[in-house]
Amino acid sequence: MSFYIVREKWGKSHMGSEFISNRYWEYGHKTNRWKSHVNGVEEDDIIIMAGEDWTVLAIGRCDEESTDGRSIGVDWSYTKNFASKIVGDYEVSIQHIDESVGDDILEEAGISRDDL
Repeated sequence: MSFYIVREKWGKSHMGSEFISNRYWEYGHKTNRWKSHVNGVEEDDIIIMAGEDWTVLAIGRCDEESTDGRSIGVDWSYTKNFASKIVGDYEVSIQHIDESVGDDILEEAGISRDDL
């Protein structure tokens, strides 16, 4: 199991509600620069959605791997507004993060891996 941080903003559009309602996440840029990252997400990996200010918006598990290098299915189990912010040097739309960082985010949100 791996952890990924994904962004919810496409240019000026905030897509978080769309992603949550329709149980997915999609890479929003026209370039395929991060296609390998999207394709690297596996079923049961933990996905943490970050807002523009790096506040955690939602946490879930990948339930459908990418077939196009752009989108994944996500069961967004936790979608409340979390007080926790993601701290670190994360500037891309999707990024694999260390397990210890992911566990810290879950702990701060009051969630265990078994909850997901």
